[in-house]
Amino acid sequence: MRGFTKSLIGKLLPLLAMFVVGGVGLTSCSQEEQAMDTSFALYYAGLNEISPGTDITITPTYYGTKPTGFEILAVELNGLPYQTECFVVDAESGAFSLQKTAELPTGKYVVGVACVSDGVRFEYPEAITINMLKPIPDGIFVEPNDLRVEWGDVVETSEEKPLPTAQITTDGNRHVEIKKYAIANVYHNGELNNDCKEWFEVHPTQGVFSIVENNAAIEPGVYTFDFKLNTYIVGSESEDGIFRNALRVTVTSAPMELTYNPVSMLVEVGYAGKSAKPALKGSKDDLVYTLKGVSPDNTIGITVDDATGVIRFPENNNIKEGDQFVVSVTATNAYGTKDFDNVFTFNVTSFIFPIEKVVYDDVAEVISGVSINNPVKEVVGSEVTFSLVDVPAGLEALSIDPATGVVSCKKGVELPVGEHIIKVNARNIKGDLTTSFKIKVVPNPFRFTYVEWGNNLGLEPIEDFGAQFRMRAGDADLVVPIVKSDLPEGQPVTFKLVNKTSVSSAKMNATIDKATGALTIKAAENKDAQHRVHVAILEVTCGGDSEAAVTRLFPLFVDQAGPRNGYIVQYTPFAVRVNPKKGGRSVSPTYSLADGSEANQFTMDYRRNFDFYKLGGPEEHVEGRLSSSTFLYCVWSRFFAAVGKSVNTGACGPMSYYGDKNGENGRLGMVGAYVEPGTLQVVVNGEKFVDDYGYGHGVVIAQMQCNVNNIDPVNGGGKDLFPIIIWLDPSYNK
Repeated sequence: MRGFTKSLIGKLLPLLAMFVVGGVGLTSCSQEEQAMDTSFALYYAGLNEISPGTDITITPTYYGTKPTGFEILAVELNGLPYQTECFVVDAESGAFSLQKTAELPTGKYVVGVACVSDGVRFEYPEAITINMLKPIPDGIFVEPNDLRVEWGDVVETSEEKPLPTAQITTDGNRHVEIKKYAIANVYHNGELNNDCKEWFEVHPTQGVFSIVENNAAIEPGVYTFDFKLNTYIVGSESEDGIFRNALRVTVTSAPMELTYNPVSMLVEVGYAGKSAKPALKGSKDDLVYTLKGVSPDNTIGITVDDATGVIRFPENNNIKEGDQFVVSVTATNAYGTKDFDNVFTFNVTSFIFPIEKVVYDDVAEVISGVSINNPVKEVVGSEVTFSLVDVPAGLEALSIDPATGVVSCKKGVELPVGEHIIKVNARNIKGDLTTSFKIKVVPNPFRFTYVEWGNNLGLEPIEDFGAQFRMRAGDADLVVPIVKSDLPEGQPVTFKLVNKTSVSSAKMNATIDKATGALTIKAAENKDAQHRVHVAILEVTCGGDSEAAVTRLFPLFVDQAGPRNGYIVQYTPFAVRVNPKKGGRSVSPTYSLADGSEANQFTMDYRRNFDFYKLGGPEEHVEGRLSSSTFLYCVWSRFFAAVGKSVNTGACGPMSYYGDKNGENGRLGMVGAYVEPGTLQVVVNGEKFVDDYGYGHGVVIAQMQCNVNNIDPVNGGGKDLFPIIIWLDPSYNK
């Protein structure tokens, strides 16, 4: 299991009882016991945007020794006790299920769960939150509600063959008005997969559903959709509701790719053999595999299972060492046929030693977070391939080299503390053997999850807002000590501040005490300094040069407040924290002309100089200014693919309301972020700051432009501003 976030571990420590976020509560142990016990944590993901009648199961993750003895403590609905048999938790696995929920009232449910780990009972009064929305009113439908489209037409969309659309509408017999439309959930071949959302769009105010054009990532299959609608009925207030199973889209394709892994195997004279099941890219409807041919010939009778695609080599004594048989396969489905030449090879040998013995040494003691590399100690047998079987929960980060059998885990992956049994299966053509070894994972003495400096903006709880400080020209130096942390006592800790300002002339005037972590922030000496927000990275390392040392990065945000280009714009908080998977929005700012007078019909939007600075995330995410090689390119490439244009990194459209006329064209769901007219809130869309390697973890700063008298600030000219920061945090659950 990868490292737990500040929001998770902080919930488990009573020393941080004020720190309450996303779905995990405090245990019921004594204060002394809680203060000492940091070895176990339990986490359930929250359930949002579902409606009565939805049956679903979620499985918990945990840190520490595998828990058991799960039970539901209590259920609350909108803050009051509630009795129901619709919520069930499995005593052994902790899997939480919603069952027969059609009659459940809507509202916010909070479910308490208890479990036992290492003989200690842990209670989580707020383990699971469920946001149960009302079903939509009668009289709403989708026309048509079943679309079919060829995969190739989505990948390369043409004017001659436009993609089908659907309209969410009312029957006109009731006074129902739909104010807003959004995709709530997407199911691919029956499985919930909201990662597919970016492949589809629904116009937020017109309700037209469409498929994103020129999208090479889309997979064939059947997609079903739940929509979240904000509806208004005469005489009532508007409210959100869920339109379940509203639309089905079938993406069809003839067979496209057929892959066997591995692509070859050794067989012994007189023994049978078989390949693994292949992976097929294409529709599975009426799928049949047939043998196209064998080179040099198929006198020995090689066959292909028509249902699974497994290639079978029969027992045969009329072959000799060195013979080779190369197999070609044909795949046929309801939409076409394709030949796949030379996809698998059987190589003949005179003798393969059966597997008689496989031995690993136990890993006697490894610190959680330190790399693991455990090779096979002894193997009796030849042509062996290795695989992990029955991997314990929480140890999914372990991997095995199928050829060498080396079991490994990267540095920085925090495996659950405790003793674990790892099973390895060794297989060759003569049979297989399963062996095991033990790994004892001990706590990392240098482990910590959070350091807090607070803010001077009055924002609570401080854990949600990071270190945010507003300074004005001429202010006295601001000295900020660490407010609280879970840094282990008595261990070596060093602090470092790394400037991440986007232009060299913009000084954020901050330093850090390398020993204590105290920050000193100075206001700009020049009283006429232009207003700008800044970010720096606070690097905290516990453990010195030890391999087990833990380093974490935290953001420091400074708002060098004041007028800029004749305007004063101030967001509080000025760093808007969002989960890039879910998205979010900022508060509205205060704004005026530099002299304090009203800025009539003020407009503002993103324009240029888009920068990304990392706080974590995949190594492949390159920070820096937008270009084809930096992380932000994923936002631009996704947007331009959706609108059917070539990528233009000089355009602001992928992060703008006015740019590319997104607001007029109904394409706001395609952009990474934009400033909403009127409210001037920054809206960050979910599933946009993500690429093939994962979600972005860092901050985005970009130049905005503003104007008055309702003039388009992007296309109609405007003054530049830097009033706000987007803070992307994949662990944030608010």
